[in-house]
Amino acid sequence: MTRSSSGVGSVSVPSIFPEEREPWENNTWGGAYAEDGEQLGAGGWGIVRRVRHLASGDLLALKEPSRDDEEVRARFRREVEVGRKVRHRNVMPVLDHGRDYDWFTMPLAERRRRPGGASTR
Repeated sequence: MTRSSSGVGSVSVPSIFPEEREPWENNTWGGAYAEDGEQLGAGGWGIVRRVRHLASGDLLALKEPSRDDEEVRARFRREVEVGRKVRHRNVMPVLDHGRDYDWFTMPLAERRRRPGGASTR
């Protein structure tokens, strides 16, 4: 389990990786993850889909670029670098990523239903 050392918004983040392996040692996500359901979202930079971590069975969100160009790769690299360092309750941590920063995984955030059927984010 990883903890933030800053006093601002510390949050525990469980690790899905054994201590002897760094997360970026998986270069292709297909070796460790399988698609599990529908695409969760898409935007100008990336596509997010639900995947299952094959070793643990955990459901996660996997983001990969929507197109292959230098600007998108630079944005993904930055998102991974920041997501591996920042620990705050309002920021999803990056759990795993490709060696070339061409995909990364985060915990899956499910919508909660309020009494009466309205959803929250």
